[in-house]
Amino acid sequence: GLNHSRVEDFQLACYGVDNLYGLHRDDDDGPNRADRSSTVLIYLQAPEKGGSTLFTRRPLEKEKDMDTKQPLRTEAAALKLFRSYCDRPRRNFVVVEPKQGRAVTWPNWYGPNFTEFAKSSTHGACPIIEGRKCVIQQWITKAEPLPLRDERVAAIFTAG
Repeated sequence: GLNHSRVEDFQLACYGVDNLYGLHRDDDDGPNRADRSSTVLIYLQAPEKGGSTLFTRRPLEKEKDMDTKQPLRTEAAALKLFRSYCDRPRRNFVVVEPKQGRAVTWPNWYGPNFTEFAKSSTHGACPIIEGRKCVIQQWITKAEPLPLRDERVAAIFTAG
């Protein structure tokens, strides 16, 4: 079963018109090195138009600058590419339309000890065209139990 000590606290994110979150992976939490094995995304509020979550189904490192055809090196080039994907998704992409109450989950790592990277986990949040989008994100880690998690959960769900 799911070990509660490996579940990070949820994070709330809201996006307004023209806000987006470019292509990325959730497999690592930067300096904290949480190594997120899975992601759960729940749409709390859906925009009237735009705001899809787009999965390219390939490693981020394979993406190329639209102008130079070289590996992505700048944020501007990466955002230009992602906006083009949102405008015209390729057939092999997975596009999840935001709908209030919809939950999406995906693996970032898999295998017996979460040692195999899930290449299909590269994703981004397309720009909002009209309205507002709010989501809750939660990650399940493959690393050691998170500090203080057991104590906080024990305080909320007392035994006996």
